[in-house]
Amino acid sequence: MSTIRIENAAVRLALGFLLPACLYLQCGCKPQSNSEVPKQAASEQVPVQKPAREQSSEKAVAAIEQYCTKVQTRSGKREPDFVFGASGSSDDRQPQWRKFSSKAEFEKAFESEIPDDAAYVWIEEGKIVAANFTFQSGSGDWANHADYCFRRDETTARISSELRTFYGGMLVRRKWEMDSEGLLLKSTEEFLDLKTNTPKKPDGDFIDKTTPLYHKVAELPFLSLLDKREQRP
Repeated sequence: MSTIRIENAAVRLALGFLLPACLYLQCGCKPQSNSEVPKQAASEQVPVQKPAREQSSEKAVAAIEQYCTKVQTRSGKREPDFVFGASGSSDDRQPQWRKFSSKAEFEKAFESEIPDDAAYVWIEEGKIVAANFTFQSGSGDWANHADYCFRRDETTARISSELRTFYGGMLVRRKWEMDSEGLLLKSTEEFLDLKTNTPKKPDGDFIDKTTPLYHKVAELPFLSLLDKREQRP
């Protein structure tokens, strides 16, 4: 009896080796090892996605650009609702702002002097939506033009500035995009030659000028001069 069990075991062992071999001969294929499993084609792989926060930020910036471009287009087609000018500013003294009802009135008031600061303001549906500032030196050595775009909730959406200065012969363009909480979403800057508009690295003669980052309408320096009843469409 013990001999039979040994023979049966031997038979089973032999069949275990022979059966896969027979199947291979019949189908003409061979079993694949783990190392032979075909890899997924690159085109079939799941694409790498940007983080959700980054995607949301890009969409927010795109929406800001679209909104502010429309505001800029509309304001560019009509005269500003109000003009503000300031003079007498210095390192230790704040500029004294004055309100004018038109550009003609503003230009007449400053016939004999160059204002240190000036601002054109546009209003839509009772809200300030755009304010274009010019900050400059009395000598005319530099001028910094800054355009502010505001949302209907009176928060700042975008600030674009262009500094033109003879100090180093530079043209500097900067842009900031912010959410309604004042969080910076994106900022860019570009340094160019003042004469050729080609890229240029600032040298030792360059003197930079900062652009005020007003985060909402309430921070505008002349707002106290503008009566709410005057904020007409």
